[in-house]
Amino acid sequence: MTCHIDQLNTWYDIKTHQEVTSSHLLSEIQTTLGTFGVNGLDRLLCFMIVKELQNFLSMFQKIILRDRTVQDTLKALTTAVIPLKSIVANLNKIYFSAIAKTQKIWTSYFEAIMKVGQMQILRQQIANELNYSCQFDSKHLAAALENLNTALLADIKAHYQDPSLPYPKEDNTLLYEITAYLEAAGIHNPLNKIYITTKRLSYFPVVNFLFLISQLPKLQYNKNLAVQFCQHQLLKSLSFHHCILMA
Repeated sequence: MTCHIDQLNTWYDIKTHQEVTSSHLLSEIQTTLGTFGVNGLDRLLCFMIVKELQNFLSMFQKIILRDRTVQDTLKALTTAVIPLKSIVANLNKIYFSAIAKTQKIWTSYFEAIMKVGQMQILRQQIANELNYSCQFDSKHLAAALENLNTALLADIKAHYQDPSLPYPKEDNTLLYEITAYLEAAGIHNPLNKIYITTKRLSYFPVVNFLFLISQLPKLQYNKNLAVQFCQHQLLKSLSFHHCILMA
């Protein structure tokens, strides 16, 4: 029942517009529990996101890949938009017809994206709090981690451009160990983390596209904040490709 405003890092009650919570809450948690407590909360959210994504995959298999009506609708839509480089004729009729025929799947889809999106926002704010406290309390550690991370990424990118260059072997724990330090210091982006791996899901991009255009009419623009928000709940535009690695 809240709306999150990214520019202010604050949740507001959707009806009363009163502040519900903000990044100051994490500062209080940091003061109370310390860095280890906040980092533990971050890891807890990681496991919760993994669980939600696993539930999402089960839901996707059940209501999409095993439903003949939904599959026929998606197959017809995929055929109608080919070739992809041209403008689709009668696009309103084609798109909204597909949305209407798949209406029953959007409630579960919306709930999954909402849960994961909200936890991702919390993880972003936790990372900001951890990074701020690390730079304030131990600036030398923060600088060393940032430099080491930058150097490792540069070496990895160079390896993929030229495979003859060195790269950490599978039995080398350097990347695993440095990741734990980076997350504890808030030097990471939760939206770029791969939480689970799965086989390639049929029609996954098409379903995401249909879900997006089905929810866009519910958004309204706020001139005062220069942002768009949902009339009833926050719609966190989250691409599951950032959380799910297609094997």
